[in-house]
Amino acid sequence: MVLYFKMNLISKAYIPDKVGDSITLKLETRGYIISRFRRDNEFIFRYKTDTKGDYYSPYFLFQFENQSVKSLIPYPNYRSFLIAFIVVFAFHLYENLELILSLQVFLVLCIFTLVLQFYIGLLAYKTIKKHVFKA
Repeated sequence: MVLYFKMNLISKAYIPDKVGDSITLKLETRGYIISRFRRDNEFIFRYKTDTKGDYYSPYFLFQFENQSVKSLIPYPNYRSFLIAFIVVFAFHLYENLELILSLQVFLVLCIFTLVLQFYIGLLAYKTIKKHVFKA
């Protein structure tokens, strides 16, 4: 079953045909925008750089109502927190660090990851807004 999403707000190149499908479009600036049609009036957009180290780029859930954005929900990329946990766990095992010190290092890495994802999220949101939404 093909759903036709009639909205003038999003460029037609970023709208998949069916619910659950996704489209990956390459940008001129060595990056990709991935759009996924989640369900009626809900899309997930993600901006990825061309490099393999995009563990910090968040996802954005856009919900639409009456030809306008009803809500925007940014989701952090949880792989970066998993990598921080693995690094701290490896140091804890191989360097025989105390548990308190390991937890403090993990907390600092989580705060650093949140700040970095917030900053990269702002840049990704600007790129998504520039390319996906019509001006």
